[in-house]
Amino acid sequence: MTNNGPAFTDDFSARNYLEKYFRKKLFFIFSIVISVALTFAYLWLKTPLYQIQSTLVIKDEKKGESNSETLKELDFLDEQKIVDNEAEIIKSATIIGSIVERLSLDKSYAVKHNIFKSTPLFNHSPVELKTIGSYTTDAPPIDIKILSKIHYQLAGSPTNYKFGDTVKAEGGNIVLLATKYFTVTDKLRITISAKDLVTQNIKKNILVSTPSKNSSVINISMLHPSREAGSRILFEILKEYNQSNIEEKKKQTDSLLKLIEGRISSVSLQLGAAESSEETFKSNKGITTLSDDSRMFLDKVKENDKNISETKIQLEILSTLSGYVNNTATSVAPPNPGINDPYLLSMVNKLNQLQLEKETLSKTTGNQNPLVLTKLAQINEVKRSISQNLELQKSNLNATISQLMTNKRSVDANIGSVPASERKLLSIVREKSIRESIYLYLLQKREEASIADAAVFSKMRIIDNPYSSIKPVKPNKIVVFLTALLAALLFPALVINLLSSFSNKVISRKMITDKLDVPLIGEIATMKKFEYLVAGKNKNIYAEQLRRIRTQIERLQSNKTAQTILVTSSLNAEGKTFVASNLALSFAMIQKKTVLIDFDFTFPKIHSIYEQAENNRFNEYLSGTLNDPWQLAVPYVKHTNLHIISNAGAKNEADGSEFRNLEDLFGFLKNNYEIIILNSLPYRIFSEPLALEKYCDLSIINIRHNVTTKKSLDYLNDAIQQKAFRNPVLVYNDVPLKDLYDVDILKNKYFTKK
Repeated sequence: MTNNGPAFTDDFSARNYLEKYFRKKLFFIFSIVISVALTFAYLWLKTPLYQIQSTLVIKDEKKGESNSETLKELDFLDEQKIVDNEAEIIKSATIIGSIVERLSLDKSYAVKHNIFKSTPLFNHSPVELKTIGSYTTDAPPIDIKILSKIHYQLAGSPTNYKFGDTVKAEGGNIVLLATKYFTVTDKLRITISAKDLVTQNIKKNILVSTPSKNSSVINISMLHPSREAGSRILFEILKEYNQSNIEEKKKQTDSLLKLIEGRISSVSLQLGAAESSEETFKSNKGITTLSDDSRMFLDKVKENDKNISETKIQLEILSTLSGYVNNTATSVAPPNPGINDPYLLSMVNKLNQLQLEKETLSKTTGNQNPLVLTKLAQINEVKRSISQNLELQKSNLNATISQLMTNKRSVDANIGSVPASERKLLSIVREKSIRESIYLYLLQKREEASIADAAVFSKMRIIDNPYSSIKPVKPNKIVVFLTALLAALLFPALVINLLSSFSNKVISRKMITDKLDVPLIGEIATMKKFEYLVAGKNKNIYAEQLRRIRTQIERLQSNKTAQTILVTSSLNAEGKTFVASNLALSFAMIQKKTVLIDFDFTFPKIHSIYEQAENNRFNEYLSGTLNDPWQLAVPYVKHTNLHIISNAGAKNEADGSEFRNLEDLFGFLKNNYEIIILNSLPYRIFSEPLALEKYCDLSIINIRHNVTTKKSLDYLNDAIQQKAFRNPVLVYNDVPLKDLYDVDILKNKYFTKK
């Protein structure tokens, strides 16, 4: 339908858009009441959570100030921490799992008030449960009733047990011991959960963040139902993290010391042999010193050979580290004092951490657990990165060694000019000097490693010890109520829209006007108590609506002396008989000589509506057995201007195209009546309306709210486009009152409604 008006019209106003929701206001009120009730129940049942938080600072390779030179010398083996890595380590499953084990967090205690409500007891449980041997964590919770300081009962069992006795429960053998918080209670529930599950739940609730990218400060927070227990758990996590760093550093220094000690033993033997060889040569040849040229060559050779030896040691350490990376049985990698690559050091630390986490998980869950397989995938990825870095560094060291060997060959060529005896002594002294420099280098590193092993420094400093919020942060009552209110409004709106989208019925005037480009001359409201004839009643809203339709017809057909009006619909039960009957009565009431003809041969009702006796004359006339049209019309007793032609007798089997005497009938009617109204069959099913259309001046097509289908509108639109009806107009029937009138009109007593 073409719209030449402005782009923004009343059809798009908020009022029009929300009208379909206003009509369902009881649905919204019900939804809000239910939502508020559920919200109160949720807040009553939900255990409040407090926010536990702490702040610490970690030495970072790129952030903040480094240690003093003295600390650097004492802690030369320590790599600088990368804050992002440390944040992940703090909440790792290995650290949290050890806390779960230490604090027995897999066992929870609560006082059970009823089937819905219970109060957790964290550090103040009257009893402590210990499991004997293996225990099935899938077993139901253990409910006990404490009778006295000596006895208790398991739920469902009349047997009295003593505290300290081994008792067989569903999951395994248990022992209950009284604590210093002991008190007699009727309903105490003890739940034993899988340690891995508890670990993952705690890990999920821990949030680690940094104030900015350039900060080495870490903020740690977690949610917990108990202020005291939550602070304790977070404190133990930080303590365990610090201790794990110290233990890791000790393992690293111990492995390095072992490596250095082995090298010292080997070099010591080589140095002893070189010294003996020098002493023997000098005694046999009587040479006690070297010439100045020989000394100059010796200094160059010593410096070059020292560099070669140190580079080879670095290459050997890299090879040792590479062997660790490729050895799945090793758990801790030795650090590399000769390498200052922070990326390599951080990756080695990360690999160590992942290895420890994998070993911990393997002990409790088995090697085929998805968590273990995930850790293995992470380990392999880190090993791949380390191997690539090691290969690059080894390639660089090999290049350095090649350059030093070239320098060595150049010096060796010059040594050829030295006398043979001195050249032999020079070679012996040179070998001794190399071993001596390596030996001294290793002694220095061993001493540094020993100092570092004895004085391991913590790289973490707690700024704020764990503390709790004063009030619970979850559930936030304001947020919960606002969310519930929003849901209470959105849910009915969603249901209404879904039902509307799935409905195939016409439910608004706009759906009609958008689809059909024909006049809609009137709307008739829904009746609470239906009755067929309402046109003759004063102060009746339905009579007024019919009068408005009558007026619209008069305006459309103002130049006609005799008007023939066809009334039809797409299907039965869309109000065509109601409209035809009342429209005929309405015209008769303004002194228009009117005839109402019932062409509905399937469900004839006109005679019963107007309380007339049945007769078969109309059927006889259409079949040709009766030829006098004056015998067809019967006057309505209450309005002499209205005549009725009904078909209450036997059904006429003829098709509309086979009706006889139609030309004569309509010629007679137009000569004797001003208004001729035809109540026809539904046009989508029967052909009669199309056969009668050529005798009509106006076609009224009824559309009923929530009865007429959208497909019927499509069908009607096609029929209109094909000009199947003469001067078609629409009547929208059975429309809710609130769709037609504003509230202020309905409140006033303009009409008498039934």
